[in-house]
Amino acid sequence: MKSMKEIRLHGRGGQGAVTAAQLLAAAAFEERKFVQSFASFGMERRGAPVIAFTRIDEKPIETRGMVQNPGYLILLDPSVLNFPNTFTGLKPGGVVLINSTRSAFEIMKEMRSLDGKVFTLDATQISVTLFGQTSIPFTNVIMVSAFSKVTGMVKIESIIKVLPDFFSPKTLKKNRRAAKLGYEGMKEILTRSRR
Repeated sequence: MKSMKEIRLHGRGGQGAVTAAQLLAAAAFEERKFVQSFASFGMERRGAPVIAFTRIDEKPIETRGMVQNPGYLILLDPSVLNFPNTFTGLKPGGVVLINSTRSAFEIMKEMRSLDGKVFTLDATQISVTLFGQTSIPFTNVIMVSAFSKVTGMVKIESIIKVLPDFFSPKTLKKNRRAAKLGYEGMKEILTRSRR
């Protein structure tokens, strides 16, 4: 019997953490799974810390409230590594996906107490390439797609299929490209790490 998957996403206002949580839930719903998605805000301003949550299960979800003990963390911005509660409650052996230029090995070496599997992808650079330089990079679609590759929890095809529900026709093409680049970028990293 498969257990419920609980994902906590950390980012900054304007990066799309809430959209990322909803996108992940929508892709899972597309695959006929039961889902929940919601967010917790502090100061609602651009650049302020934002935490969002997604639950995915094969059966109806009765749990309510914030995700206290996630099995998965998605960090949309490298700066959230330094926030005091980012890793609080992470289940032993949990999966952490970080938007970072640093390698997973470097981060694990620095954070010796972290009991989990760490994966990194430079989603900021992908965002700059696609959307240009912005004060806060758009990393949500990139990171959700990389998460798809790391965990297999949802299919990349499902993510791409639900993108029109979240983005206007004006930005849809770039977001489809973002999804593919996030997925393929993570695929390349995983391939290199297995050699």
